[in-house]
Amino acid sequence: AVLGDNLLSSLLSQGADVRYGCRAGACGACRLYDGSNGESILSCQTAVTSSMLLTRQIPAESSIFSVLSATIFTMSLP
Repeated sequence: AVLGDNLLSSLLSQGADVRYGCRAGACGACRLYDGSNGESILSCQTAVTSSMLLTRQIPAESSIFSVLSATIFTMSLP
């Protein structure tokens, strides 16, 4: 991923299994959560601005994607 890229597009281009629908922020299917603070993020409406730890669910143990790190994305399974 490159700074300023669309987060959803970046994740999909790296093979991440991220749900999406409308790509306009209306359906909410691409909602991810910031792994560090639990903040809700619509990935289709978010630009990559820094390294991010993201989960599909409110942070607990779920799939975690790392963007802008040594490995483009990693996945942790419980």
